[in-house]
Amino acid sequence: MSGILAALAGIKTAIATAVDEYFNRTTLLLNTSSTNGAQNNTFLDSSTNNFTITRNGNTTQGTFTPFSQTGWSNYFNGSSDYLTAPANAVFDFSSGDFTVEAWVNPTTSGTERAIISKWNNSGATQSWLLELNSSNIPLFYYSTTGSDLPVLTGTTAISANTWTHIAVTRSGNTWTIWVNGVSSVSSTITSTIYTASATTVNIGRYYGAASYAYWPGYISNARVVKGTAVYTSAFTPPTTPLTAISGTSLLTCQSNRFFDSSTNAFALTASGTPSVQAFSPFAPTAAYSTSVVGGSGYFDGSGDYLSVASNAAFTFTGDFTWEGWFYMTANPSKSYSARLIDYNGGSNLLVFSTSDGTDYLGFAVGGTTYTTTTGLPRNQWAHVAVSRSGTGSNNLKLFLNGTAISTQTNTSTVTATDIYISNRPGSDGYFTGYIGSYRMTNTGLYTTTFTPATSPFTAVTGTALLLNYTNSGIFDSTAKNVLETVGNAQVSTTQAKFGTTSMAFDGTGDYLKLPSNTLYTFGTGAYTIEFWIYPNSLAAGTYHVVGANATNGIIIAINNAKIALNKYGVGDVLAYNTALTTSTWTHVAIVREGTGTNQTKIYVNGTSVATGTDTNDWTVTTNFGVGANTSDGSQGINAYLDDLRITKGYARYTSNFTAPTAAFPLL
Repeated sequence: MSGILAALAGIKTAIATAVDEYFNRTTLLLNTSSTNGAQNNTFLDSSTNNFTITRNGNTTQGTFTPFSQTGWSNYFNGSSDYLTAPANAVFDFSSGDFTVEAWVNPTTSGTERAIISKWNNSGATQSWLLELNSSNIPLFYYSTTGSDLPVLTGTTAISANTWTHIAVTRSGNTWTIWVNGVSSVSSTITSTIYTASATTVNIGRYYGAASYAYWPGYISNARVVKGTAVYTSAFTPPTTPLTAISGTSLLTCQSNRFFDSSTNAFALTASGTPSVQAFSPFAPTAAYSTSVVGGSGYFDGSGDYLSVASNAAFTFTGDFTWEGWFYMTANPSKSYSARLIDYNGGSNLLVFSTSDGTDYLGFAVGGTTYTTTTGLPRNQWAHVAVSRSGTGSNNLKLFLNGTAISTQTNTSTVTATDIYISNRPGSDGYFTGYIGSYRMTNTGLYTTTFTPATSPFTAVTGTALLLNYTNSGIFDSTAKNVLETVGNAQVSTTQAKFGTTSMAFDGTGDYLKLPSNTLYTFGTGAYTIEFWIYPNSLAAGTYHVVGANATNGIIIAINNAKIALNKYGVGDVLAYNTALTTSTWTHVAIVREGTGTNQTKIYVNGTSVATGTDTNDWTVTTNFGVGANTSDGSQGINAYLDDLRITKGYARYTSNFTAPTAAFPLL
């Protein structure tokens, strides 16, 4: 391991040895390195050159990477997001056996929501459709004429904000809908399904309905199998990602990008703004580590970039490779290019551009610019590489996810100068999103189609620069988030509940800020927010411990020295009527069990101290953070925090319990 995170092996991991069976529902678990005063602002070059990396703006680093140890899903916003696979005979079931399945985690209830469909209401173009109805019950529509609406209706309602495995199978004439491995309905049906051969397959909606029945929430491991009923009797739902078994027509929502893992390898088209999330129904097989998972830098599109001073190592007279992983969340703030890497004033660069309305990946080598018609994918990880090998024809290639999208002939000398990642001074096209492993070498690593790396880059022979972003002081052990340490929020060895370090906030503009993300919203479902707190002072007023500082945001606050569940801009939803104690470690947990009366509790040191009803729809994703009001840095706590954990869709405590006696498990 490299950087500060390497020290974790001897601290928290030595204490947190158990396995958490609900770790897959954990969306934030904060841990600290062993270095007193460490923040997330110092970036390291992991090549043997060990160049100084200069931070500009508020660029930060964390553990969201292309190599998640917790698996993947796709998030759909419920109003415009979906994926499309092309029409193909492999989706025509006719009278044969088949299986359509997926893990789903809907964030809302009460509407019609399509999971996977080959269905178009326009004319005789209907074939089949798996969805939930307004009562959260799975339905499988099928058409025999292309326009009729026979339906197989399950009897089992599923819960929102919870991972559920749903499958529909036909084995001979027996059709079954399965919910978590149990038959929800089974029926003998002799009908033939209309092929609708020109109709595409959609994930996250069906076409032609009022509002198109868009899916709200997460879908993971969606698989279509033609010719086989994978399940014919009660079964235990899969505990590991699905594989492309014989007859698999489509396998998606399980990769770090929108990708079909079946042998068909269909190109998937994303519409709206669906996103790839490091959130899945499966438990990780190993705890977070820098060598296996790595890290990434977050660039907010407004003045953030990294720079490296000019050096002879950046002169390339022959072979070279520039490569990196990029997760772009928004277009450049202005109609201009976003520079993924730039040096020599634009004479040598990787660039994503929206200038003049054009969306393309381009690059320049030795002053010669090459453009493509392929844009950088949004809201998913993409591997981009420029590689030159030899001096012959077609020796220079631009690769996207291992496939060459531009082939050129070029032998220009690339002259050394300062290097900029995300942008360069004086340019408006800042990159917005995450940049994972980035490497520059003086070897031509790629000459033909290849499979992108499945772990962070290492310093191979000839490496001139290597950034793996693994130098965070405060980081998320679920590898789902990148945190910015604002002010002097930092690691402290002064106090620690477990191990030797904790997070320190002095109450004067110190806080942790997270980029907008759906993973720490809860809708109207269950949640658990818990932490250890050591207050240095407890002044009158309201102070924000953790939450979303925006309209309707959930906030856990200290209100006049007492713990409270607070709604931003409104006030307390539930409060504990006894003050905390200064200079003492206290475990606090706020838990919503679900719906109904008195379903929300505040626990202090394992004892329920307040009970009430929380019916709020917590869906705000902006200004989420820890330690203060993240919109302006006010209302900051003067305290130490340790083992802050958020669990989405699950109430970890429903009655009094023994407060944790060790650090939370890391897997």
